[in-house]
Amino acid sequence: MSNSNHLFTISTNLDTRQYMKTLITLISLTSLFLLNAPAQEKPPEPKIELPQTENVQERISQYDYIVDICIYEQEWIPDEHKGTLIQRAVITAVHKGDVPIGTKLQYEHYIEEPPNFFGHFRSVVEGELKVFFFSREDSTLKDGKYTIDGDAHFGFTRLPNQSDSDFTEAFHQELKTNPALQPKPATKE
Repeated sequence: MSNSNHLFTISTNLDTRQYMKTLITLISLTSLFLLNAPAQEKPPEPKIELPQTENVQERISQYDYIVDICIYEQEWIPDEHKGTLIQRAVITAVHKGDVPIGTKLQYEHYIEEPPNFFGHFRSVVEGELKVFFFSREDSTLKDGKYTIDGDAHFGFTRLPNQSDSDFTEAFHQELKTNPALQPKPATKE
């Protein structure tokens, strides 16, 4: 009886060794296959239709440039019938268009029936962040600075948590899914 137990033990040891050898071969082949397999792209995020999505897409198609800006200065020019608020900013990121990061821009807001309790002033703005849309034909580039006269521009608060706007939320979704709004490399000319 002891001989048969001994034979069984030898047979089991051989089967275990063969099993381990086969298992190691399978793991090696699987690893080799996975290393040489083509990389699969991450599927795009599902797009949820937000209330302002169509308006955002329309604005994107209307303007040549869509940039992030940081407003650093504003100037109020009073007038009896229409006051002008001039804001000066620097471009911090480009979503659409060929504007270099670091380019300065100046744009105006006209205010009907302006308040008459203060006169002309110029003040520093401590980094107001906005997304800003403007077109080539409505702007002038001179000495590395864009000037946009009139109301031929559009902008809104950049950070979604600083705005209750459905438009801001829809724009941030478009940034993730719209290939026309891919980030541009950070360069300054």
